[in-house]
Amino acid sequence: SKAETQKAYDEVGSTAHLTGNTIRAKSILSYLGYSKKQIDSLVDSGDAYNFQGVGNPHLHANIQRDEAVLDIGSGLGIDSFLAAQSVGDDGMVVGVDLSAKQVQHAQRRAKERGDHVN
Repeated sequence: SKAETQKAYDEVGSTAHLTGNTIRAKSILSYLGYSKKQIDSLVDSGDAYNFQGVGNPHLHANIQRDEAVLDIGSGLGIDSFLAAQSVGDDGMVVGVDLSAKQVQHAQRRAKERGDHVN
């Protein structure tokens, strides 16, 4: 059910502040086709271990500067953070997720990263 799914992802969001296995995260991100630059960015920012996706939308999205991006199912914000780097200061990225705890984590991390958050 939707409530069970939301509860499960809220539990993930509640533990997202814990440090994970960066080596494993780098391996998975590489396997999914993220570039070395993208992976290094996530490692350097301390966000790589929060990756929980099953694919790489950046392979197909061709995000450009100044564009607006909607990240549906944004989770802990990894792909939104990468999209924000692509669109630059004059672009916009909006992340939407079922889990309020994951959105809260992503918003906190975005602020800590210096990304503009509404």
